[in-house]
Amino acid sequence: MDERPIDQQLGARLRRRRRNLGLSQSQLASICGVGFQTIQKYECASVRMSANILWRAAEALEVP
Repeated sequence: MDERPIDQQLGARLRRRRRNLGLSQSQLASICGVGFQTIQKYECASVRMSANILWRAAEALEVP
C-alpha cells in the first residue's frame, strides 16, 4: 500500500501513547474491537485507520 505521512505519524502517535499508558497491543485491540495484528498494522502504517477505529482508539487512549 502507498504509505502516506499522516498514516505514519498517526501510527507513531498511537504506539507512543499506548506504551505511555502501559497498554499492550492486545489490550488496545480488545477495546477497539479488532485483532492485535490490526493494531500492529495501524502502528506501522501498513493499513489505514477508519474514523470509527480512530474514535475508539482516542477514547481508549484518553486523548481528544
